[in-house]
Amino acid sequence: MMESPKNYQWIYPWWAGFTLLLSFFFLGAFPLGQKLAAQAAQTHVDSLSARGPFEGQGGIRVKARSILFGSARHCRAPATIDFKQVLDATPEMQQIQEDQIPKGSARYIILVAKAVKRIRKAVGQVAVAEKRDCVVKAGSIRENPKNLEVVDLTDKVIESLEDVEIGD
Repeated sequence: MMESPKNYQWIYPWWAGFTLLLSFFFLGAFPLGQKLAAQAAQTHVDSLSARGPFEGQGGIRVKARSILFGSARHCRAPATIDFKQVLDATPEMQQIQEDQIPKGSARYIILVAKAVKRIRKAVGQVAVAEKRDCVVKAGSIRENPKNLEVVDLTDKVIESLEDVEIGD
């Protein structure tokens, strides 16, 4: 294989920088270039504002870690659950309470992870059965600009926890 001469390694970064500088010069130096630059900037600003989750689609605004199922940005049928109540109803949390497993121990962390996995599966099953496309933790909805009806699925998720199988 033939190696490229080391003298030419500086050409690409120099040429890329020069091209960028040249394009800014031509966009700003001529009246047509200034007009094009202004239109491009306005189009970019308009596209950023139109990308919000509320333009032409459903959606609610929540913290990302509060979403248990689906997408908050595109939802049209949101639902909530009381996560603490559901977590306390899982067999794993009941085992933690019965065996008095200390918080922060390895066994505690493993059981809580299994409980959360069980909750996510149960939430997914209930959401699909109830035709809900987004389930979030109760109290986490910051904005609901389309005034979508938000349903509480806590009781149905608690009922389905026993039927959910999680792999070890």
